[in-house]
Amino acid sequence: MARRLSATFGLDPASLDGADVFDRFTDIDSALHVDPHLVRRSSIPEMIAAAAALTDHFARVIKTVTRIETSGDGFWKQSKKLLTFPELRVAGLGYAGRGGGRGVGPKLASKLADTSWRLAQAGVDDPEVFELLGLFEPGFGADLLSDMTLSIAATQFAAFTSRVCAQLNIPTQTRFVRGNPHELPCITLKRKPLFLFPRSVLRDLPVALSWEDIDFVSSHNSSLRDRLNRELGQNWRAVVTAQNKRQLLGRVLGCPGAIDALLDSYKAKVSPSYNFTTDPAGEFQWADEVLRLTSLNRLFIPNPDRRSVATLAAVVRTILEQFRKLVEQNGLCHAIVDRREKISQHAFFAVADSYCAANKLDISPESNAGRGPVDFKFSVGVSRVLVEVKLSSNTKLVHGYMKQLSAYEAAESSQHSFYLVIQVGEETKTMKELEAVDSEARRAKRKCPELVYIDARPPASASKA
Repeated sequence: MARRLSATFGLDPASLDGADVFDRFTDIDSALHVDPHLVRRSSIPEMIAAAAALTDHFARVIKTVTRIETSGDGFWKQSKKLLTFPELRVAGLGYAGRGGGRGVGPKLASKLADTSWRLAQAGVDDPEVFELLGLFEPGFGADLLSDMTLSIAATQFAAFTSRVCAQLNIPTQTRFVRGNPHELPCITLKRKPLFLFPRSVLRDLPVALSWEDIDFVSSHNSSLRDRLNRELGQNWRAVVTAQNKRQLLGRVLGCPGAIDALLDSYKAKVSPSYNFTTDPAGEFQWADEVLRLTSLNRLFIPNPDRRSVATLAAVVRTILEQFRKLVEQNGLCHAIVDRREKISQHAFFAVADSYCAANKLDISPESNAGRGPVDFKFSVGVSRVLVEVKLSSNTKLVHGYMKQLSAYEAAESSQHSFYLVIQVGEETKTMKELEAVDSEARRAKRKCPELVYIDARPPASASKA
């Protein structure tokens, strides 16, 4: 139910803060990322070693790509291998929601090998340039930059985890990382190992992810700045918005000294880690609010008939109504409004799981039976009920209603489903279309999800009412 590390292992959260450890969730992912820019500036021994591992790895890439003669030759294949980073399931960071991102597979690695070759041909030999891949490669975003960093420095992050666990008396089990044994904490139920992360190397977005993040205008090199303005246009921000990354890479490589200046700007940039006090991205404070509200608002649910879908659906409906109450009347709206859809899904899971645990029901988040993940599956005995959670701002509301849940119902062998729409703004055209589709389906007596709306817009204050 979105349990934090401190709650899972009975730790004082202050002890984790004192050890510079992120009090991470142990059963869901966070959208925070390991930023290599912060790793290189860390004074933590294992992070110093991690920075060295990054340098060594990318120095090998540079040495290899400089020997490429044609795309697809032996050195190109070796470069591709060095730029393939498998998913690290012990992480629990990133947007993918699958326990550690999606990694860099062969297809993207091939593109990275080509990009690396172009950089090498232009004389770029600084290993740190690979931390700017988000500028050069379409589809290479924050989650992949973090995955890449963790994959290369997995041994060092495992060592940090082992040391902190010994320091704070966190129970561990021996697990192998890159062929070497490490003492890692595990979730007892699934025996799944976890990595711990220094708070000081985490950000919601890395420093260099897009051209718009790099401020050429403030470059200390005025002559180079003038050349860039001539090369890219007087308003370089408009240029980088209009052109794709590969076109921009070609133009910048054609401007002598541009990549060196870019690297100098990146290295000199002062980059703060994520603010865990104010939690500006709403990454974890919602969980504390859910815990507070569910403890104050107990819910007794009679045990449903293990053979009856109708009674299980009634239980899920009761949980949905309780979630509505917490959002609309008890202030949970403040923790989820203006946040990513995943935050609302996590909040519902935390609320539902707390009540399911108290009433001996089973809930499975992101159940996957072959057609992609449904948000939640409730079950008791042979009965199955599905719940899909969407924000009203989602442009695919109607698609989800028409296609997703019908496919999920067939895959999961469920007989009832709910489509929960959390309204976070004024009514949209898509919401009206959804209501029309739902009305038409019911008039035609077609099998369709049970549509539920919850208004997460904060109410006006008494002085403005």
